[in-house]
Amino acid sequence: MINQRQFEAWAKERNINLLSSMKGFNKGDSITFTNEYGVSFPNMIIAGFTKDSGLIDRHVYLLKEAYWFPVKLSEIKLTKTK
Repeated sequence: MINQRQFEAWAKERNINLLSSMKGFNKGDSITFTNEYGVSFPNMIIAGFTKDSGLIDRHVYLLKEAYWFPVKLSEIKLTKTK
């Protein structure tokens, strides 16, 4: 699993402009991610946000196996703030 420092290095190498907050969510917040098939993944951590991921409506990076694939704001629910 990737950690925050590794994620930020990965993003910097790819010139991804990371934001620390978006729409009431903050980097480091614990959230539940529910994918498009209705499967929920609790206790996920927000790694950062981007305005332009190149993917429609996908702006939230999570510290997860597929950290490189952002999720939609509509797919996350706050469970605990940092």
